[in-house]
Amino acid sequence: MAATWHRSETFAHGFLILPTSFYLIWSRRRRIAPMIPAPNLWGLLVLTLLGFGWLLAKIIDVLVVQQLALVAILQTLVWTLLGTQVARALLFPLMFLFFAVPMGEALVPPLQGFTALFTLKALDLSGIPVYLEGRFISIPSGNWEIAEACSGVRYVIPAAALGSLYAHVMYRRWLRRLGLMLTVLAVPIFANGLRAYGIIMLAHLTDNRIAVGIDHLIYGWIFFAAVIFPLFGLGLRWREPGSVHQPTHSSTAIDSGPNQSPLSAMPLAAASSIALLALAPIAVRIMSKPPTTQVIIAAAPQANLPWRALPRYSGSWEPQFIGADARVAQSYTAGRRQVHLHIAYYAGQRQGAELINSENNMVDGRRWVWVAEGQAHAFVDGRELKVRQITMRSSRDTLRLVWSWYWVGGEFTASPYRAKLLQAKAQLLGREQSAAAIALGADYDLHYEEAATTLQDFLRHTSLRAALEWLSIASGDEAIFIPHKATPPAATLTLGWCRSATSSSRSRDWRSACPFAPMIFPPWGSGPRNISPRLSGTW
Repeated sequence: MAATWHRSETFAHGFLILPTSFYLIWSRRRRIAPMIPAPNLWGLLVLTLLGFGWLLAKIIDVLVVQQLALVAILQTLVWTLLGTQVARALLFPLMFLFFAVPMGEALVPPLQGFTALFTLKALDLSGIPVYLEGRFISIPSGNWEIAEACSGVRYVIPAAALGSLYAHVMYRRWLRRLGLMLTVLAVPIFANGLRAYGIIMLAHLTDNRIAVGIDHLIYGWIFFAAVIFPLFGLGLRWREPGSVHQPTHSSTAIDSGPNQSPLSAMPLAAASSIALLALAPIAVRIMSKPPTTQVIIAAAPQANLPWRALPRYSGSWEPQFIGADARVAQSYTAGRRQVHLHIAYYAGQRQGAELINSENNMVDGRRWVWVAEGQAHAFVDGRELKVRQITMRSSRDTLRLVWSWYWVGGEFTASPYRAKLLQAKAQLLGREQSAAAIALGADYDLHYEEAATTLQDFLRHTSLRAALEWLSIASGDEAIFIPHKATPPAATLTLGWCRSATSSSRSRDWRSACPFAPMIFPPWGSGPRNISPRLSGTW
């Protein structure tokens, strides 16, 4: 978590959460001092569930769930060891720790969309000719992008943490607290729209001399501070008397109810908690496999007529998939129609090499920019599948429709959540853990339906499942190095290791070393046509 706080400006407030929580606990010291700790053994059941949740998140590498489970485990430990009354007295300081978890990135796309629409309407009301395409705004003085940094999420998340603290300190009634929280969340969203509109207007009126580059961010934070702090000042008018916690000198001890154990149960609760929490890391160690050192053989799927593979990839588009073990990039043609296929294959899941990762992106943001996104229905290997549909535009104003989906455990799905569950199921049951991300794109001029028809026609004439299932078999084989000096690119994009039938030593004769050669390599040429960049060079 600390690494994310340091790296991301959106979550930099995380450094303040832990000290703030400790201070709030310290401010309650006189209230909790007279209380007699009474361990609550019901907490052991919750710890078991949280430990399993952490284990599941660890298996499928969902870092945010691991972190949420860790915070919840700390909170449950307080309840288990000290009892219900102490935990109730420390409820807000403990719950406030959730704001330390870096989460909320899923809010970026909808906030970008809202900011773009808000800015469009504001510029239109100002009498400035404006055109909106996706997240790109064009006005006579220049073009603007509502990027991730302009979404406002870096304001909304800190405002939520600050607003909850302010509401807890200033108000006693939950209705007022809820009202303030809703206001604190809504105001930064609308304020961010005004900020984006103001920056574009300022640049437009000054002929783009200011409000660009670093000024863009400076004005953003200044504007945010100018909005949020007067809001808190206004909230002081409704401050409730006695809302700031006053220490109590009550010496009432805890009444051990049916759900609580006497103080003598403290050693049992502590030992049981430690034992339960140790099970999850032990299970991870038992189930984990050593990371593979081989590069997986990857070949482009064969297509039936009228489609045929081009000798060189011509898509000028490369989706980003972090840590993929193998990649395929292949262009196909049928008359005047072309499609461009990308496959990123993962032999297993590990941190930094995940099928589902926020850093994986279909659009690079340089040669291609995002225009629109939705869903479409496609037939893949004879079965209907709901796929993710993206429209993007190149720097040369070429429009491209992209369909993307995942292959996990022999099943196709476009849902990242279902893909994660399939990965967890495979690992828990000891099954094959290979997975792949698939992206298929086609260009169009005016109507995206023509590209959709092209993509569907290509899918009718190829079998992606067969190619992916062969990959999952080949990835488990013992590997040797295949030397390569051919010029890129061709049908096989990543090609570096292959099973040897007689020896595990390195061989310069790739055909004799690889019994799968007729299945893997194209029939032309004397060897592999391309190799992963990380293996290129002299051998």
